[in-house]
Amino acid sequence: MSNLQEYFGALTPVRDRRLQMRITPACLTCVELGDTNSGIVLNISTTGMAVAVTDFLVVGESYPRIRFRLPSSSQSIEVSAQIVWLAESKKDAGIRFINPAADARNQISNWIASEKPAPEFEQRPKPLGRDKEPL
Repeated sequence: MSNLQEYFGALTPVRDRRLQMRITPACLTCVELGDTNSGIVLNISTTGMAVAVTDFLVVGESYPRIRFRLPSSSQSIEVSAQIVWLAESKKDAGIRFINPAADARNQISNWIASEKPAPEFEQRPKPLGRDKEPL
């Protein structure tokens, strides 16, 4: 049992459990949440984004329309969204897209493919062999 405990104790923890890769935009990307709140995109995937906003948010709050413009496009993307987590400040939030249109999903996907991955995806842990050396 101690060998098993040593093995699992020596593994490098995975930093991110997301199913979709997120990117941190190289360019400042602004987002409008409804008519009264705005902010910047901290990171984005095809299923959601993290944002820093100017006004307080509430978990579970839904927005029938959020809008943002990708750096590579002159057109805005509009999607429905819901706040799924908040930082202590209540000004950084995780947003889940609700049924985005195929066109919006494709534009976001193309943008992600053209950008550098977020740091948590750059270096994956290496599996350990029996002698605890990277394979």
